[in-house]
Amino acid sequence: MNSGCHVVCTKTPTIHKCWFLSSPRAAGAKLGECKDTQWGHDCPLSCLCHISTYDDLPMKRWLIDTVPNNGRPLNPTLHPNEALYEDEAQLFKAPYESEETLKMAMCVFQQETTLDMLFNSLPSDTQVLTILQGRDSGNISLEASHMHGLEDLIALDIQGYNYEKSDHQAERVSSTRNNKLTELPPGIFNNMPAKMIRLESNPWHCSCAMKDWQPAAINKIKQQIKEVCQFQYDKGSMCSQKSDVRYVYERRVAPRCETPTKYKHWSVFQVLRKELRCNKKLQNKTNRKDYLKKKHDDYEKSITEILRYSYSAPMRQFVTSTAE
Repeated sequence: MNSGCHVVCTKTPTIHKCWFLSSPRAAGAKLGECKDTQWGHDCPLSCLCHISTYDDLPMKRWLIDTVPNNGRPLNPTLHPNEALYEDEAQLFKAPYESEETLKMAMCVFQQETTLDMLFNSLPSDTQVLTILQGRDSGNISLEASHMHGLEDLIALDIQGYNYEKSDHQAERVSSTRNNKLTELPPGIFNNMPAKMIRLESNPWHCSCAMKDWQPAAINKIKQQIKEVCQFQYDKGSMCSQKSDVRYVYERRVAPRCETPTKYKHWSVFQVLRKELRCNKKLQNKTNRKDYLKKKHDDYEKSITEILRYSYSAPMRQFVTSTAE
C-alpha cells in the first residue's frame, strides 16, 4: 500500500493536521505532502496522524470557521477521515476562543508499521492518543513500555477501523473480523494518568489478565459542556462563553468479550465481576494464607504453653511439699 501525507493549516498556529492517505491516483503520485508543519512533527511512517491544538473539531466545521475569506479555499474531498470527526451534536469553540490546548495524535497501524517506530515518533507531550487498526495490520502486541514517556497523556483510545480504498473514507466496522486486539499485557495501564481509555470494538479474550482494568476510566466518554446564561438575573453581563470538557460514565462503550465462547458479547467487567471473580479469588487466596499463618502461630503458642506448664508443674509440687 502506497502512502502520502497531507497537512491542512492556516497562517495562525491553531491547527495542525497530518494524516496518511492511501491509494494515490497514479503510480508514484501523492495526494499531498507534509509542509508548513506547525507542531514540529511529520507523520510517523505508515501512520495516520491527527494532531490538533484544541479538542475534537470536525473537519467540515473547521473549514467554515477558520479559513479566511480572502484565502485559498480548501477542498473537503481531500480529507479521508472526515467521518471520524463528524458530530453535529457537539458544541465547539472557535480557535481564537479556545483557552485549553490539547495535543492529539491519531495513528493507524498498517502491515509495515512497527510499534517501536510508531511510539518513538510520537511527541512526548501528546495528550490524546487514538490507536486504530488498518485492514492488513495483522496482530498487534502492545507492551507497557510503549506507554513510557507519554507522561502528559490524558486520554487513550484503542479501536478497530476499516479503511476503504475506493472512496478514501474511514468507516467504523461493526463486526470484529477486522479488529485484531484480543489481549493486553497485565499492568499496561498502571501508573497511566489517562482519564479516559477506550477499548471497545476489539475481540477481547476475557481472562483474569484484565483484572487491573479500571472501568472508571475505560467506560467513559468525553462530553463538552457549555454554560447556560441566566439572562433573567444578570442579562448575560456575568455570563461566560466558556465550555468545559468532562469525562462521564457510559455503559455502551464497555469493551466486550469475543472469547471464551460462553462469554461472547458480554461486557468485560461483567465477566470479571460475576463469572471469573478474579479479585475474589485473590482475596480468598490471601485470606487462606492469613488463616494458615494464624493457625501455625496458634499451634506454636499452644506448644509453648504446654512446655511452660510441664516445666513449672514439678516446681509447684516441690514448693508445696516443702511448705508441709
